[in-house]
Amino acid sequence: MKIKKRKLILLATCAIIIAVFLAQNIVQKVFLRFAGLEKEIALNEKKLAQLSSILKYSQEINSAYENVFAGYKKIADSDSLLREIEGIANRTNLNILNIKPSVTKEEDLLNSYAIRITAQDEILSVARFLNSLTEELKSVGVERIQINTENKNELPKVTLLINAAVFKD
Repeated sequence: MKIKKRKLILLATCAIIIAVFLAQNIVQKVFLRFAGLEKEIALNEKKLAQLSSILKYSQEINSAYENVFAGYKKIADSDSLLREIEGIANRTNLNILNIKPSVTKEEDLLNSYAIRITAQDEILSVARFLNSLTEELKSVGVERIQINTENKNELPKVTLLINAAVFKD
């Protein structure tokens, strides 16, 4: 009977060692998994804090967006763009002889136009017009100015090449 007891004790000891080894592996895997989850949770908490801080300023961001794009929204197509340009020319007393628009680029969100304006007036009137144009219409830029004088008695003929972007609705 003593041999059976020894075998039983030896077998129980082996079973305990195997159980401890398996338990240690299982606990280690669970611990590593939880450590990975803790890192992921910490990373997501950091992202959430960033998004929360952005969300706090969403009203300010929206109002700044509205202020920036307020000058762009009133122009929906080339006709309204030309009306705005003509209105600015009338307010600055610029004598426009001819306006020729052409589409240079059509994209998903905007159309780009090249506009050739021919005017005959004093250089000061042209300067006032260009200043008002670029101040009032944020999507307009002056690419080239050409000034010709044929006669000393006549006002100079000015040709302007203007680029403009019109945002689609």
